[in-house]
Amino acid sequence: MASLAAEWQKVRTVLEYQKYEWHNVILPRNMLDDAFKDRVNNMFLDLEQYLDNDESLNTAEALWNIQLDQNELSNNLVLACVMSGFEVRCYVVR
Repeated sequence: MASLAAEWQKVRTVLEYQKYEWHNVILPRNMLDDAFKDRVNNMFLDLEQYLDNDESLNTAEALWNIQLDQNELSNNLVLACVMSGFEVRCYVVR
């Protein structure tokens, strides 16, 4: 298994890419209801806050929880792509 720091960086990189796609590709199309947009935006905020708290990243269990949250966000972004009529791209942190 890769080091904890490398796994943390992988989650951060995927999150940055997903946030770019969300703000620059999916949201401008404006085909999602406001409640769904709010839920996804809150997921981004929660993950970013968790990742910015370096003390919480010291254990493998904390990393696992981050990855689970990242995968839940990925599922919602896939759903957003489908609802917006885009080709679906799946990004899963392993």
